[in-house]
Amino acid sequence: SDKDITVRAKKGSVAETMAKNNGMSFKSLFDKEWMLSSDPKILTGIVENTSVGMLLSYFSSEKDLDLFDSVGNSIKENALWSLSTGYVAEIGGQQYKVVIKGDTDGDSEVSERDCERIAGQMIGTLELSGAGLAAADIDYDGEVNITDYIKARAYLCNGTDIY
Repeated sequence: SDKDITVRAKKGSVAETMAKNNGMSFKSLFDKEWMLSSDPKILTGIVENTSVGMLLSYFSSEKDLDLFDSVGNSIKENALWSLSTGYVAEIGGQQYKVVIKGDTDGDSEVSERDCERIAGQMIGTLELSGAGLAAADIDYDGEVNITDYIKARAYLCNGTDIY
């Protein structure tokens, strides 16, 4: 049924209106709204499965944003690719690491491996850094703890929304 369909799109878009008018659920592409942090230089608030094209649509001109994969290759022309933690967004001449909440390993999804990495960071058997560490802090409280692990595990086990 239509009520089982979730539309992910830009908040305030025609897609949001269509979803709400037709009894479908709607989720913004971004967790709250995306944020740029200057220390460390990260772009947060982007949800899992957000494509390059979706992020580009937020900018008034394609020249306002450049995107690179984790090894520095331009991905701006690959509109259907999903963004991953560790990609780089160049905005206004400044480079920011992309952070997908829960995607600690940069494979563009929240998986069992990410839960293991969050647990490792939490108990001290693994030391995450940079974008991976920021992705592990699911509740944005500045530390990786049991709350982050429980949220990631609940997301994997029963689809509880971490965004």
